[in-house]
Amino acid sequence: MADQWYYWHDAEVLGPYSTNHFAKLALAGTLLPTDTVWKEGIERGRPASSVKDLFPIVSAILETPVEAVTAVEPKPLTSEAMPASWFSGPVIKAPTRRAVAGKGAIIVGQDGKTVKFRKKCTTCGQEDSSYKSLAISRGTTPVSFYCPKCRRAQAVEIHGYVN
Repeated sequence: MADQWYYWHDAEVLGPYSTNHFAKLALAGTLLPTDTVWKEGIERGRPASSVKDLFPIVSAILETPVEAVTAVEPKPLTSEAMPASWFSGPVIKAPTRRAVAGKGAIIVGQDGKTVKFRKKCTTCGQEDSSYKSLAISRGTTPVSFYCPKCRRAQAVEIHGYVN
């Protein structure tokens, strides 16, 4: 399996990308040297500027005339060129988002960005048959639920944590 790269930019985790696509993101200026990057299987992130052979390509191209830039192909990054110590510098851990079910909620799944849940009446126990998705944000997110059995509006809570 080829290396899969991720990066964190503007509080958003993006990826996975192949090593060639990752180099092209740096070339296009989408991936910035200040963004936090990591490979699949490595939990700790590092500044993109510390990845060997990623931004020297960009700086060499920036020194070339604009007409020649379209003809330059980025140098592909290979796993052989990236040993376990593939970068240096301070450890920067990418934020993880988790959701916990509060009053009247049943968590079905979550992917680190969104949570999928079902609503449940706290009075009679009636469960909503459909699933709802919600972006995970810090703190408590209230969601309303109308119970057809009790004929009352119920409050549902999803608690979000960002580390």
